[in-house]
Amino acid sequence: MKTELINGAKVVKRLSWIDRVIMPVWVFLTLLIFLAFYLVILEEDHTWNQYTYRILYLIIIIWLYPLYTLGFTSLILGIAGNILVVISAFYVCLYTFTFLPIAALLIAPLIIWEILGLIIMLGKLRLKRAKTSDY
Repeated sequence: MKTELINGAKVVKRLSWIDRVIMPVWVFLTLLIFLAFYLVILEEDHTWNQYTYRILYLIIIIWLYPLYTLGFTSLILGIAGNILVVISAFYVCLYTFTFLPIAALLIAPLIIWEILGLIIMLGKLRLKRAKTSDY
């Protein structure tokens, strides 16, 4: 139990800098995804297609994240939300790569960011469980 507490605390401490940059990073990632969306629309002469709908789906699940994680209050729902976003972004990225590689590359940083968030949340969950199991 004590090693779980130490390991969870190490993860949370090493990645604590992320809390200070969350908002600017999310603004930047959102702009990248909108740029990917715009490039896909331009590629098809300003018409919507299967690629634009998939990127729009990704935008929607990202913006609804606070809603389906109960306003960031539930660690378990946050982890599930991050897993949903990682899988969705990976799928959209791979799918879009076959059509317009640059658009897919604009989506890829989201996957990395979400995996970092997932690591932090798993560390916090491990820390929380280790603390509650000691009592």
